[in-house]
Amino acid sequence: MKSTRFIAGIVVVATSVVAVGAYAQSEAKAQGHGAGSGMHGKKMSFEVLDTDGNGEITLEELQSRSKDRFIEIDTNQDGMLSAEELEAHAQKQTSERVAMMIERHDTDGDSLLTIEEMPGAGRGEAMFARIDPNGDGIITQEEFEQAKSQRKGHGKKHNKDN
Repeated sequence: MKSTRFIAGIVVVATSVVAVGAYAQSEAKAQGHGAGSGMHGKKMSFEVLDTDGNGEITLEELQSRSKDRFIEIDTNQDGMLSAEELEAHAQKQTSERVAMMIERHDTDGDSLLTIEEMPGAGRGEAMFARIDPNGDGIITQEEFEQAKSQRKGHGKKHNKDN
């Protein structure tokens, strides 16, 4: 019985830490500090996490924030997250990101995005130039594989830092 409670406690703490980290990462992306965008709502900041406003963030404040997020996703309030609840939450996030993307990039105000309005529309040339280091206008399989392996190395380094 004690080991079950201990394991449950560890799971709660681990879930809290992971949830807050994921939330902070998605907020950073939403604010333009990473690729893509994330959840919307209160901007992740010290002030948001410091719920009692005393200038310090405690583990309890982080866990409280995670618990609030869990409760928000647990729409049937059974204390468990089903695949349907997680999918509904993900769909809500996706819909919010799409709306924000259209709002941010729709320069002519027609609520539609043309290829010119899409983020990174002119990025193809720069990407091609990176993959074609000799500048001959052709990407060989060797150049492609080299770029691919360099990208994998970048991703591994990036993940270590996070």
